[in-house]
Amino acid sequence: MFFSLFGELFTNKGFFSPSVIMTTLFSVIVSLALLRKFGIQNFDNSAVLLVELGVICFVIGVSAIRLIMASLPVKTIPSRTIEFRWSFIYLITIVVTLIIFVSFFNAIKFLISGGSYVELRNALLGYGNTSVVISNPLVSSMSTYIAGPSLYALIPIAIFVAVKRNHLKFAILIFFDLFLNVLSSGSRVILLYTIIQFLVVVSFEKIVISKRMKKTVFIFIIVGVVGILVMSVVRSSNSLIRSFYTYFAAPIPLLSYWMHYVDQFNIHSYGLSFLYPFTWLFNASGGFIGIHSNLIQNVVQWQSLPQDIWVNVFPGQAMNAFSTTFYFFYEDFRYIGVLVFSFLFGMISEVVYFRAFTQHDEKYLVYYLLGIKALVGSFMIWQLGSTSFFLSFVILTLCIGKRKKSN
Repeated sequence: MFFSLFGELFTNKGFFSPSVIMTTLFSVIVSLALLRKFGIQNFDNSAVLLVELGVICFVIGVSAIRLIMASLPVKTIPSRTIEFRWSFIYLITIVVTLIIFVSFFNAIKFLISGGSYVELRNALLGYGNTSVVISNPLVSSMSTYIAGPSLYALIPIAIFVAVKRNHLKFAILIFFDLFLNVLSSGSRVILLYTIIQFLVVVSFEKIVISKRMKKTVFIFIIVGVVGILVMSVVRSSNSLIRSFYTYFAAPIPLLSYWMHYVDQFNIHSYGLSFLYPFTWLFNASGGFIGIHSNLIQNVVQWQSLPQDIWVNVFPGQAMNAFSTTFYFFYEDFRYIGVLVFSFLFGMISEVVYFRAFTQHDEKYLVYYLLGIKALVGSFMIWQLGSTSFFLSFVILTLCIGKRKKSN
C-alpha cells in the first residue's frame, strides 16, 4: 500500500485522488493495528491481507480507468459550470433545519436532565432507549431518512458556493445545521468529511489564496479539528491519543471477527450486499405486493449485524460498526468479491475524479465531494451500499439542474 501511495503522489500529484485517500487511510489503519497497543484484541492476519488485497485492487481499478480515459481521442472540452435548482434546495434546507433544530432541542433537554453524550449517541443509533431522547417516532424517522441524507447532500453544495463566495446565506445556514447536528449527535466523522471536502474544492478552483482567504481556511480547519477533539473527549473517558488509536485501529480486529463469523455460519450474500440499497428496497416493497425472498430477508439482517452486535476490542471497551467496506465484499463472494468489487469501486471513483479534475466539470466535482464520504467512510462500512448514502446521492441529483457550458 505504501508503494501505491508514493507512486500516486510522485506520478500524478493528486493529493485528493481516490487512490491517495484510500491508501493513506488504510495504511494508517493497518499500521496502528499492527502496533497492538492498549491491549487490543488478537486478530487474524488474514484481515490485514484482505485489506491489502482490497486496496491494491482498488488502485488497479483507478489506474485502469485512468489509462482508458487518457487514451481516448483528445477533444477540446469547454469548462463546464454547474447550475443548481435553488427553489428545491431552499425548500429542503428549511425542512432539514427544522428537523435538526427539533433533534437538537431534544438532545439538549436530555443532556440537561443528566444524560451523557455516550448514552445520547447510543440512543440515537438505536442501541439504547431512544424514547428518552426522541419521544416522537416520526421525528426519528425524518431525522434518519430525510435530515441526515439531505445534510450530507447539501454540505458539498454549501462548500462549493462558499468558496466561490455565492449564496453565502445558504452556506452559513448549512454550516449552522452542521454545527447543531454535531452537538446533538456527538458525531465526529462528519467534521472530517467536511474538512477534506473543503480542501478538495480549494484545490479544484486553484485559488490564489490571499492573506484573508488563508486566514479563513486556517480558522475553518482549526475549528473542525478542535470539534473532532472535543467530541472525542466528551464521548470517551480515554485520553486523546488512545481515543484516536481506538477509532482507527479497531477496524482490523472487527473485520477479523466478522470474517470468522461469516465463515462459521456459511453466510453468502451473492452480490446483494454490494447492491444493498436495491436489496433493501426490494425487501421493503416486496411485503406490500406479497413477494418474499428468504435470501433477501437474510441479507437485510446480515447487513445490520456489525452495527447491532458489540465486540470486545479493547479491555472493557466494546465497539461496533467499523467492519470496513471489505467485509461486505467478503460477505458476497469471499476473496473474489473483495478483488472484483474493490476494482469496480476504484473504477467508479476515478471516473468521477477524472471528469472533475481533468475535464474540470463542476457537476462531477460536487459528486466527488459526496464521494469523499464513500472513500473516507470505507473504514467503517460499504458506503455506496448504504441506504443513507443512496438517499444522499438522489437528493444531490435533484439539487443539480441543467449545466451551462462556458469557455
